[in-house]
Amino acid sequence: MGSQIMEATILGIDISKLKLDVSVGSNGKHFIVSNDEEGLTNLVSQIKKIGEVTVVMEATSGYEKELALTFADNGIKVGIISPKKVRDFARASGILAKTDKIDSQVIALFGEKMEIRLFQDNRNKKLDELLTRRRQIASMLRDERNRLQIASTEMKRDITEHIKWLTDKQKEIETLLSEKIKENSEWNELSVLISSIPGVGPVMTFTIITELTEIGKLNQKEISALVGVAPLNKDSGKHRGNRFIWGGRAQVREILYMCTISAISYNPVIKEFYDRLRKAGKQPKVAIVACMHKLLIIMNSIVKKRQLWSCP
Repeated sequence: MGSQIMEATILGIDISKLKLDVSVGSNGKHFIVSNDEEGLTNLVSQIKKIGEVTVVMEATSGYEKELALTFADNGIKVGIISPKKVRDFARASGILAKTDKIDSQVIALFGEKMEIRLFQDNRNKKLDELLTRRRQIASMLRDERNRLQIASTEMKRDITEHIKWLTDKQKEIETLLSEKIKENSEWNELSVLISSIPGVGPVMTFTIITELTEIGKLNQKEISALVGVAPLNKDSGKHRGNRFIWGGRAQVREILYMCTISAISYNPVIKEFYDRLRKAGKQPKVAIVACMHKLLIIMNSIVKKRQLWSCP
């Protein structure tokens, strides 16, 4: 999926929990709608009156997902951009003031001047909700296990019971995820391909299917940048700083990290690569990040070629 330059009217939307600030172009009309079902219905109606439109908005605490799906359902093009890119763009443009109205205008200006990747609605909402719920339960399990270590004898029984309930619920959700994937031939094929890689388990597979639908459609550089595992230089003049990773899809990167830890033990290619980096003097964290990058490239290649894993 390559980048696309937008030639339609750009609508910049600044998202908050209760309202949406909308700017029709960087110098056009500004209006506000409530961030609820009634407000979205009103917004879609107004957008359709404008004509050919592309909505641009920031990735903001997950609120943008429901909006993007609503626009997609109504045939409205939408691009989701990084808040950091917008802030850097505003500073570079000399726009230092900050209000919700100004923010929506800056987002619209960004969409007018910069190249934006369009949102692709090829995710299943139910699948996404199940994965999000599993993530929430996994977080609660970590918290409860930490509390168990310092709890009093009386409280340990209650925490232990809650841990058991959460564990059962997590397994139940994973079963539902597996069933949903098997119902769809495309997802099922993707699941078989990805899970054929040693060290890649169900959670990584679920995450790829729901959060990284571009897998197999981009080249190595593009997929690495999308997830945020492409090492970036930090050099200036004669100074050569450490390379680092940032940006991208944090949720995918978090699961990829845990998957890579497993792959270092169970995947012969990743294990050999990690051992070689460590023998070359690389710090463990640096070696793990390099392995994350390599594992992602392997997954991307396998999906692109539609070939099961085979050890070289």
